[in-house]
Amino acid sequence: MPFVNIDERKSTSKFKKATFADLKTGTHLFRILTKPEDVVQYSTHYVRGVYVKCIGDDCPICLNNKKIIMGNPDNFRADKNYMGKQRKFAVNAYDMTPVVTCPNCGADHKKVEGKFPGKCSECEAMMVDVTPHPMNKVVVIAKGPEFFGDINSLNDSILDESENPIGVNNFNIRIVVTGSGKTVKYTIIPQDSKEEIPADLELHDLENTVFTLQRDELQDLFNGIALKDILVARKASKQQAEEEESSPISVDADELFKA
Repeated sequence: MPFVNIDERKSTSKFKKATFADLKTGTHLFRILTKPEDVVQYSTHYVRGVYVKCIGDDCPICLNNKKIIMGNPDNFRADKNYMGKQRKFAVNAYDMTPVVTCPNCGADHKKVEGKFPGKCSECEAMMVDVTPHPMNKVVVIAKGPEFFGDINSLNDSILDESENPIGVNNFNIRIVVTGSGKTVKYTIIPQDSKEEIPADLELHDLENTVFTLQRDELQDLFNGIALKDILVARKASKQQAEEEESSPISVDADELFKA
């Protein structure tokens, strides 16, 4: 049984602001925590510098894409307003990759080109004498079908003494990242798992790993309104609705009984 059902296009989940795995060029060590039945699947569009969730049949981004394709079926991807859809799968994972932690602001830093940085990129504090240690934090890994196809292969091919799949939740994986951008490649290697994973870890809410906007908000984002402004307007609208709902209604009793 595969770990992720790549062929079935549905999203399920049971389950703090999500911290995403830092998968820069180099080697990373993880244990996947999310069970197969709790993997969250969604589709995204990259709109004006941010990934947002596709809302399906009524998605204005998809509808605009269809118009572009109809108008230029041979070269629609060259249109700057074409914003394709990408399928993503999201899981919680325990990141055990060695890091150095800034003594000033607490930011964790993995190796860069094989070496730990000597200065914090967040606050510029010096970290030359900081001792590396396993990160040991819960992060979210959100990747596409190709990445999780490799996870599926490991999930089904690593067997116990009775030749039954152990399951990818029960061993560590080493992810070797090479290249960047469109040329990035992830090589996923099973690892012996002598580490004890804490049982009381707080997991991230996988349903909140991508911005989910309403149809009119998606249209505003497409039209060039900044996501920050859209979220501020949403908050203001919600506060106004709550105030109106909680305000006492004054009614003149005589008005109620007029003929």
